[in-house]
Amino acid sequence: MKHKLPSNICLKTFSVFNFAEYSLCKIIIKILFNLIYKKFNLIYKKKLMETLTLIRDQEMAEEQRKLEEEGEGIFKIPRILRVVSIKKRKERIKKLRSDTLL
Repeated sequence: MKHKLPSNICLKTFSVFNFAEYSLCKIIIKILFNLIYKKFNLIYKKKLMETLTLIRDQEMAEEQRKLEEEGEGIFKIPRILRVVSIKKRKERIKKLRSDTLL
């Protein structure tokens, strides 16, 4: 992608100039402009890549948290059921013992 430079930039820098100075000025300004543009592009691309990796890492961490929460929920349900069933067994045993004693 080619970028246009302001046409009067060299006219402002030299009050008295000849064609060679003007051409040299234009070449130097083009080189500097391209270097600055490339540097900006590299910085922009680097920041963009960092942002994208950060977003991807956050999404992966969120998915991992959801999986862990689901896993914990799955593990919690059987434990609660086991506790309830153990309590019910103890109550049944107590009732049976009281019935047999009578």
